[in-house]
Amino acid sequence: MRRPSARRLVCALAAMFVAGGPPLAEAQAPAPVPAPTEPAQIAPADEAAAQARDQADLRLADFVDGLVEGLRLRTPLEGVVVGVVQHDRVRLARGWGRAGVDPERPADGEASLFRIGSVSKTFAYTAAMQLVAQGRIGLDDPVNDHLPEPLRIPDQGWAEPVRVRHLLGHTAGFEDTALGHLFEREAEAVLAPADYLQRHRPARVRAPDTAAVYSNYGVALLGALIAQVAGMPFEDYVERHLTGPLGMASTTFREPLPAGDPRRIDARLEARLADGFEVSGGIATPRGFEFVSHGAAAGAASSTAADMARWMRAHLADGALDGVRILPPGVAAAMREPLFANAAGAPPVLHGFLSERFGPYQAYGHGGATLRFMTAMALLPELDLGVFVSANSDNARGAVADIVRAIVEHVQPSARPPVLAPAADAASLARYAGDYRGNRRAHRRAESAVMQLSGDARVDADGDGALRLRMGSRSLRLLPEQGSVFRQDNGNLRVAFEVGSDGRATAFVASPGIQRHVRVAFWDRTTVLAGALGLAALVGAIRLAGAARRGSRRRLPARPGLAPVRALRLAGAVAWLVAVALAVRAGLDLAGRGNGLVFDWPTGAAWWALLALSVAAATTALELLALPAVLRSRWRAGARLGHVLGVAMLALATWLLWRWNLLGMQL
Repeated sequence: MRRPSARRLVCALAAMFVAGGPPLAEAQAPAPVPAPTEPAQIAPADEAAAQARDQADLRLADFVDGLVEGLRLRTPLEGVVVGVVQHDRVRLARGWGRAGVDPERPADGEASLFRIGSVSKTFAYTAAMQLVAQGRIGLDDPVNDHLPEPLRIPDQGWAEPVRVRHLLGHTAGFEDTALGHLFEREAEAVLAPADYLQRHRPARVRAPDTAAVYSNYGVALLGALIAQVAGMPFEDYVERHLTGPLGMASTTFREPLPAGDPRRIDARLEARLADGFEVSGGIATPRGFEFVSHGAAAGAASSTAADMARWMRAHLADGALDGVRILPPGVAAAMREPLFANAAGAPPVLHGFLSERFGPYQAYGHGGATLRFMTAMALLPELDLGVFVSANSDNARGAVADIVRAIVEHVQPSARPPVLAPAADAASLARYAGDYRGNRRAHRRAESAVMQLSGDARVDADGDGALRLRMGSRSLRLLPEQGSVFRQDNGNLRVAFEVGSDGRATAFVASPGIQRHVRVAFWDRTTVLAGALGLAALVGAIRLAGAARRGSRRRLPARPGLAPVRALRLAGAVAWLVAVALAVRAGLDLAGRGNGLVFDWPTGAAWWALLALSVAAATTALELLALPAVLRSRWRAGARLGHVLGVAMLALATWLLWRWNLLGMQL
């Protein structure tokens, strides 16, 4: 990596203090370019305008250079690529840092292919709208009308069918699952799309059009629908009708799969793929490729900053680029129209695209993340501006958002968020405080417990007229904007609260509006589950200690008919002690795996813990059946009461495990 000049280093150090961030008909053949006949005469006014544009582009390049170098010093980041377009021209397409090792390769805005994660979905949405424009599908068509029989979605008790627009707006009602299947570590393990969509079909847990909950599966299914209607694989469709006509030769949904797989990437593009890095303790380690071909439409694309600049130009120009039109103007404009909003004041989900605001300017675009690549794309039609940023480090999510926001505000200073004042009545903010849980998760599998532990949010009233929102590792200060809508202090993130009839907040929706966080009931708190398991282990320990004490004395044999109950008590005690011990071990194992859990689920430790918890719960079910016999027995009153209390504690733990989907080996 080259050493920055003194000027760049000063710019970099200044840029380190930038804060905040945003979220987030058949195609025609390219027209031939006519050969020039004679040199064009440039008017002085045109020449002055061109020089002014060039000077503005140089200032932008210097600003972004200092910004990115500063963030790379602070974070640190391995490689970053940036594309900026405005007024149908490319203002910047550059790279910083390194794209890969062995051999060492610098990040290059023209040559380096970065994984763009869920920004891939914008290609699927555009392809679907092409088919809508051609009349081959309708937004209100049931998806089952356009899918092969094995991929059709069962009703699962819901009367309303899943329609095409539900896949675009994430309102189909699917639970969201990821562990063990979203990414594959080995190329040989990648399934065919049809096999994947059948094997990992999520449950429908809500009626369509009742909530927008982000769904990778829904977009993967949309890719299968496009392939079925078009009569060709999704990758082929994108190349023939989107990237090919637009001249995006360095954009591909293909991956380095085994020879003979039709989804295999071209060798020339494979050589230009950037490595993904994991950063720990300031040390970056390159990791292997993350395969997504089984659900390609949801996140398999790799592209360059220069190619993504062409993609942004096409969308900002209502579906046209360099004389080639991929969408009718009205259809392209419709993609920016809202389909669904989770709450009043929350950013709506558009026709596939997600929405955001930069100061007074409305933006649309998408974010994207694999385990090691972080990407953001924002398009601002009022400014005719598009910004694309991608980084190949797992620690880059916040930095990527910072870069997008800083570029938008540099180009248009009025895009800075207005200054907000704290609430005049700080005490009134207490109604928003509490624990909240996102509904973007598994609902009927053990995976839900893992995702709930990482997806919970906490809202506190700071006492100074602001709220404090904690989500994962993020801690944001929120100030009131309007009614029950709050905005990040000196940032763009918005939080819209839903308030019940008693004036107390029941849920909130945060930018970019793709899930709801619902106030957690007392019985669904993590601490309650942990406490119940601790009590179950205590009951088991007390029972074993009592049995050992009785065994050390000479006592009469148990009364007839109760020997099985005493044996069941001991079996239950052992089962619960073993189950809780294995659950603790599994929790530590899962926490230590980090992002690797996406590949490894279910782990061996988790499998054994779930089995042990199910066995322990079964012993408790038998004890409940035996309670009448105990109550009719001649046991001392104290012994009967102690037994009933112990069974009640074990029953509580069993009920909570059922609520958390930790019984029945539902993997």
